[in-house]
Amino acid sequence: MLRSISLATVLALATLTGLACIDDSATEEDLAQDLDDVDGKDDGLGPLKPYGTFVAEPAGAGELLKLALNDDRSYSREILVYCITTPCNPIVETGTFKFTRSNYGRRYIRFLDEAGHLRDRFEYRYAGTDLDLRRVGTSDWFTMTREQTQPSCADVGGTCRGSTLDVTFPANCEEEFGETTSDATCEAINRACCVPSDCRATGCDAGRYCTFCWTGFACIPDGALC
Repeated sequence: MLRSISLATVLALATLTGLACIDDSATEEDLAQDLDDVDGKDDGLGPLKPYGTFVAEPAGAGELLKLALNDDRSYSREILVYCITTPCNPIVETGTFKFTRSNYGRRYIRFLDEAGHLRDRFEYRYAGTDLDLRRVGTSDWFTMTREQTQPSCADVGGTCRGSTLDVTFPANCEEEFGETTSDATCEAINRACCVPSDCRATGCDAGRYCTFCWTGFACIPDGALC
């Protein structure tokens, strides 16, 4: 019987959960008219705006898992659902958003759907790191942290290399190229990010010596020539 429960039912449960948490005492200032907030992202005027991608660890259904606020005022967000039967993928919503403020000094994010209709509104606090949010009509705040992304290999000046012994495996940067292995990402999973290293500063392991090789100094095996 549980397998017959539809996504609509799941959404209804999430909605009812959210409604159960509404605190009427928190809505008085929220009901005041809010106006477009001047964007100070580029000109240095006004408060910082929370552009970027933020993640959270929600406590229950209907809460935000992930929120991406893009420079073009589009957004994508993922919402946790109750897991009745697998798969339990979050609900993904997209649309546009608008920053607004009230005469009480509160600042909001209005989320619109693809047709331009209001989906919901959150008060926010942001000082450049964590994003604190409160859904209008509730009194509970929650915190989303900026998503940490690893730089690409190109970003750190490295090269994604395959092994010289078997190109289906990532290279051993130190042994094969005299370079340093970086944690930066490569598009192919069978590649390692190798970053040139100057052995004059880092030294070489036993059995290797530092010499100029191709475009820079590198550690190569004793007796070998570059």
